[in-house]
Amino acid sequence: MSDIVRGGPTQAQQLEQFRRLIKNLGEAGVSVCCYNFMPDEIWVRTDVTTLERGGGRVTAFRDRHVEQKNVKDSLAADELWNNLTQMLKELVPVAAASGVRLAMHPDDPPLSRLAGRPQIMGNIEAFERQVRIVPSTANGICFCQGCLSEMGVDVPFAIRHLGAHIHFVHFHDMCR
Repeated sequence: MSDIVRGGPTQAQQLEQFRRLIKNLGEAGVSVCCYNFMPDEIWVRTDVTTLERGGGRVTAFRDRHVEQKNVKDSLAADELWNNLTQMLKELVPVAAASGVRLAMHPDDPPLSRLAGRPQIMGNIEAFERQVRIVPSTANGICFCQGCLSEMGVDVPFAIRHLGAHIHFVHFHDMCR
């Protein structure tokens, strides 16, 4: 999805591939498609061997370990919103017709900038804006409790506030 997000040269082809994926999911009886809209398409982690309860190894993110540089080719947040708007206007009707609900995952980690690049899905207001772009039961969110906790959001409030738009949920322990 990198060119969908960034408005790159293969944006049209990637939109067509996503359109086909949605139709295939519907035909296969898969009713939810979780996706993200991060410019780098990666879940950034600074450690993959952090020890947790019971000696289990987990991934971790420490902002101080990520170089926050000025990236010359970086899009502005407004451009990301424009690209998201274009994507949703093209894909939400396909999802609705296919019986598939799209579920936007928060930026992970939910920072407004990461490695010098803007990110737009890192707060409750962003999700409110996203679901207003194309009002449809097919346009919703993935409620990632860990990311929302990292945003500093009151999780029970967020559930009540966004509940009608939550299509997919996953929980993980953010307590230390």
